[in-house]
Amino acid sequence: MAQLLSREDVPRLMAEPTARSHAETVGKIAAAFDEDALGAADRTIAAEIFKTLVHDTAQGVREALVAELKKSKDIPVEEALAFAKDVDAVALAMLREEDLLEIVGQASPARQSAVA
Repeated sequence: MAQLLSREDVPRLMAEPTARSHAETVGKIAAAFDEDALGAADRTIAAEIFKTLVHDTAQGVREALVAELKKSKDIPVEEALAFAKDVDAVALAMLREEDLLEIVGQASPARQSAVA
């Protein structure tokens, strides 16, 4: 089980607003989201946090979020698409090989040629 967000995380974020502390915190939130450790209201808040962090200027924060969210069966579609369009390190972390094969396999012949 992943380490969940604690009361100490908020003051730490305020005292140390670095990409590293953001990445660690977002990893905890995403893990809690995936483990169904959040109630409905908290899941809504977490989804809003994800929506904001998709655009974080620190690539490491986006990579940390992808690392956790790609395990989730409930990743918000809007965020998944944003990550898929991100820089290679983020996009490729989001899409597994089987995802890519499925996407290409379901595409029309013209799209398959374009990908090739």
